[in-house]
Amino acid sequence: MTTEFLEINGATGGGQILRAALAMSTASGIAFRMRHIRGKREKPGLKRQHLMCIKACAEICDATVSGAELDSTELTFVPRAVKAGDYRFDIASGGSTVLLMQAVAPALARVLKEGEQASVTVTGGAYCPFAPTFEFMNETLAPCMKSMGYAVSFSMPHAAFYQAGGGEVRLDAAGVFQPKPFAMTEKGKRLRTDVRILNCHLAEAIAQREKNLLIEEFGIPLGITENRIVVSSDAEISEAGNALMIRVACESGISVFSEVGRPRLSAESVARIAARNAAAFTASTVPICRHLQDQLLVPMALAKGGHFLTSSPSPHTRSCAQVIEAFTGKRVEMEQTDKGWEITIPALDEGI
Repeated sequence: MTTEFLEINGATGGGQILRAALAMSTASGIAFRMRHIRGKREKPGLKRQHLMCIKACAEICDATVSGAELDSTELTFVPRAVKAGDYRFDIASGGSTVLLMQAVAPALARVLKEGEQASVTVTGGAYCPFAPTFEFMNETLAPCMKSMGYAVSFSMPHAAFYQAGGGEVRLDAAGVFQPKPFAMTEKGKRLRTDVRILNCHLAEAIAQREKNLLIEEFGIPLGITENRIVVSSDAEISEAGNALMIRVACESGISVFSEVGRPRLSAESVARIAARNAAAFTASTVPICRHLQDQLLVPMALAKGGHFLTSSPSPHTRSCAQVIEAFTGKRVEMEQTDKGWEITIPALDEGI
């Protein structure tokens, strides 16, 4: 019997287009072939963190896979039925545990029946540059997923920066999936802004410089005062590292903005990057920040779809939209209005 593959061009996106395709395929049972993976990147093809996402999705649905090799630019993925169970995946580097969770969580939570439970434990990095932090997944994304009907919860037994790995993030899912359409178009009032600076095995002056910049440059627009900033360390984290998280709480929910320290990035730059993103969101009237856009699309498509108001769609959002359109055969609507951009996501199966 010849397998029919959904053809997806991976040249225009990075790892996000691959994770979106893996999640949609694992949940839907639709096989896909992706060519030109990360074709426009400086170093194209699959990297270690992408291979672990493939392995994780393949394991939970007993998929047949070809092309899952380092630097491969073509992948075929033939899923079978998703199985509830307890899974453990080790990225074996400081790769992002959060990004891997995003690929497996919706598909696994969808299949649970009355009385069934499932869990996924991922070891790797919890605070990684260019990736969401655990706090973002737990406080910003997870409440949205729960409102879509996903009975999921996340925890972080062990934190870690990206250099050494060793962090541990866990997903627990229990309860029958009861899909609901997602809708968020009103932001409401801003309630408060809080800051956490995680500064491990580094000079106290680094955190102090970050505090000073936040208060001096963003104290008024973000409402940041001395008593709203908490500086902490974590004795369980063995490597030196710095991460800054800004929580903006509105009536619609909590949006976490973060930046992780890395070589040649000053303490002031770490604080300024996170604060500029938080300030742009605070100044807008939209309830969904630019970093949450693409994270919502796949869970929405695998539930009952829906719509939300946000700022201009990011490249990641447009890449995810292309994947959803391929799997559902339905258009993702993106319309600019006087209040912002309204994005409407179709459901994979309206009969779910």
